[in-house]
Amino acid sequence: MHDSNYYRNQMNYYDNLIKTAEKEQEQYKSLKLNLSNLNGSLPNIQTDLKDAENSFLNGGYVDNEETFDKGKIKECCTSINTITSDISSVMGKITNKLIDLENNINDYRVQYNNASSNYNSARLKKQED
Repeated sequence: MHDSNYYRNQMNYYDNLIKTAEKEQEQYKSLKLNLSNLNGSLPNIQTDLKDAENSFLNGGYVDNEETFDKGKIKECCTSINTITSDISSVMGKITNKLIDLENNINDYRVQYNNASSNYNSARLKKQED
């Protein structure tokens, strides 16, 4: 069995890992919330653009000498679809990273608790000697 200093160093090491992982976890949670809010507003924009396109198409209006089904509103709808898909993909990756971080934090806590238990045992043994 190692002496108590060894286990105290282990405790400090895992405590630092826990704090670092928790800080990173908070940053990802904040990013995920911001992306979620942004992604939630895009379908409304897409619907509004589609309504505008239909309205203008019924009146025969053109944009840059193209009908709106071939012009800028069509490009906007396509871009918004791409953005929405990309944001959803990033949010999925962030969710996976958050799960990994949570698992790491739990593992670090187990290791910290083991080191703490070993530290206390080593101190008791040292006092007995």
